[in-house]
Amino acid sequence: MGALRVALIAALALVGAQALVSDPTAPYGAGAGASLVTTAASSDVWSGRLESKPGYGTYMCYAKRLYGDETPSLDADVIRRVALDGPEAVPAAGKVPTAAEIAAWAAGKFNVSAEELVPEELSAAVPSNDWVDDRGVRHVRLIQYSKGWDATVELGSVIVHLLGDDAVLVTGGIIPDLESRSPDDVGVSSSGGISDREATAIALRAALSTIPDAPARLVSRLRAAAAKPSAKNLVAASAAPRTARVVHCSKGGDCRAAFKQVVFLPATTTTKPQELHVYVAAANGAVVQKENLLRTATEDRKPAKAPKADVRAAHDEGASGGAGQWMSLGRGHSLYSGEVPLNTAQAESKANGGPYQLTDLIHNTETYDMRNKDDTYDGTIETLLRDKDNQWGDGSPKDRQSAAVDAHYGASTTLTYYKEVHGRNGVDGRGATMRSRVHLSKAYDNAYWNDNRMTYGDGSRSPRELSSSCKGFPPMVTLDIAAHEMAHGVTEYTSGLVYEHSSGGINEALSDIMAQCVLDYAHEQGHPRGPDYLVGSQLFQGNCTRRFLRSMISPTADSNRSSACWHRKFDLTTSETHSGSDMWCKVDVHWSSGVANRAFWLMAKGFNTTCNDGSKPAAIGIKNACSVFYRSTYAYLSRTGDYYELRAASGRAASDLFGEGSPEVAAVSKAWDVVGVPRAPYPIVDAPPCDAAFATKPEAC
Repeated sequence: MGALRVALIAALALVGAQALVSDPTAPYGAGAGASLVTTAASSDVWSGRLESKPGYGTYMCYAKRLYGDETPSLDADVIRRVALDGPEAVPAAGKVPTAAEIAAWAAGKFNVSAEELVPEELSAAVPSNDWVDDRGVRHVRLIQYSKGWDATVELGSVIVHLLGDDAVLVTGGIIPDLESRSPDDVGVSSSGGISDREATAIALRAALSTIPDAPARLVSRLRAAAAKPSAKNLVAASAAPRTARVVHCSKGGDCRAAFKQVVFLPATTTTKPQELHVYVAAANGAVVQKENLLRTATEDRKPAKAPKADVRAAHDEGASGGAGQWMSLGRGHSLYSGEVPLNTAQAESKANGGPYQLTDLIHNTETYDMRNKDDTYDGTIETLLRDKDNQWGDGSPKDRQSAAVDAHYGASTTLTYYKEVHGRNGVDGRGATMRSRVHLSKAYDNAYWNDNRMTYGDGSRSPRELSSSCKGFPPMVTLDIAAHEMAHGVTEYTSGLVYEHSSGGINEALSDIMAQCVLDYAHEQGHPRGPDYLVGSQLFQGNCTRRFLRSMISPTADSNRSSACWHRKFDLTTSETHSGSDMWCKVDVHWSSGVANRAFWLMAKGFNTTCNDGSKPAAIGIKNACSVFYRSTYAYLSRTGDYYELRAASGRAASDLFGEGSPEVAAVSKAWDVVGVPRAPYPIVDAPPCDAAFATKPEAC
């Protein structure tokens, strides 16, 4: 179960599942990637600038007492990475190295035994661990394995990329010196300690403890699953159908065998939606960490509805949808995109609300009304939108269909972009069914992705003041927000970037970036707005002081929350004392995303401004920049990818697309120089000086 990728607003500040925005007033566990124990009082929260120099944003600190006995995750700079000096032949007995030979070669590079790197287990997100892409590059995915703990290491993920028998790039890394820690250190091996059923019960009780006002129905389901943790009961409780045994490492490098259980918790009157990843020590059943990774990509909590074979066959012939449905074309009056065509379906039998429904049989998407109720995640409150005449909405929030038009159009347009431009069939690459869900809860200022679902709030702005107020947000269904959320899904099914530290910031940035790519594509098809390199700009009126969630041109324009320059603290959780309180401190993933966002802007357009005095390469254009970033996540990035890795991956992607030594490769490299991203992995780093002032106000150059 991946973490819910919160929507766009960290700079937005609400980002979570992956939500669009982050909440700077809550402990990190209440946003992305940190432990959650309780709600923080204002005296328990402190914020400060990373650097006093221009270009550096904010980090947040929370009192340690809020975390109880739990310890934050392992610092990302501990991960050992490998940088190749150039293409390197992998020894092979035959003409082409086998996966085992590649694993043995990689183990030598990481200075570990061959048995510590094994092929990654296949899953919905990893359909193949040894594949060749459309450019002829081979990618072999490996996972770190501990024989002593008899488990895979959660942050030990390695991908070897080859052209022929030459390795050209290694991404990901391992937790070093792991085998020097005997299972006796934690008092358990694979045959000792608690059972997986016991771990599940402990994890569900721990999850329930985070929501003191949990509704009786949720309490009943969680308690039933804890008492009898069958797959059926766990899915009914919105939990993963089984626990996973892993080696879990905490800050300071302490590692232990642990069971991981994932559970989705809907919003209550005092808590936001959460996707908790709960780690239970296999030795003694202690809860060692709870992470809220509600973001726009998670593993299935409830199996997604599989596409019907007859429906997909009908798509190929352009005939009917099967199962009593036919493709039809409706018209929609949206809140943000004007009048738009809608792919809909006409049912054979009459249904309440009319025979037409918001089902796109071409792209395998459906749009539902959540009826302004909180997400129970069992599908009981959402209703498939239907209509009598296939004319949807009136362009105002008074008509509940209007927001649904935006969501449905956004899903279809985004999927068309991925198919037409990148040859990708759906978010998962295999055309799985997706749902858009509108009208979540009341006054919910966010959107999120989870389990092949996009869920949108109506915002807290008064419907009477949508075009005049700057307070809160209007309905969160603009085209770029829809594309942002779906890009979280693409990331989930490609690189699978972990949603914290730099990898979480890159995860957010990829969603911001691909949203601009979709805007560019849609604008050429007649959409009223093109890319403006401002995230969520349609949510704001012209009289607002700030008219965006995040700026890709000048990330610090959000009152210095986001960073335009790379900083080592992106990969750390630090222990600090502020106002007499001991605190854990880190950078929100929405704020560290600014570095990649700005690099994209420079590649796409910024280098073409009159600010460029000839000392920098020409911009490569938004379409080429989009191809570079898509190929980076599709082919090269690992789940623990940091900014060094993104630099290396995008450089390799540009070489694949445009040729070694091409002007495009030079522009990609220079963009990373401008934002100060390291040229070498930790501990060497080799970060160039950041130029925070370049092309931040192109109209003034």
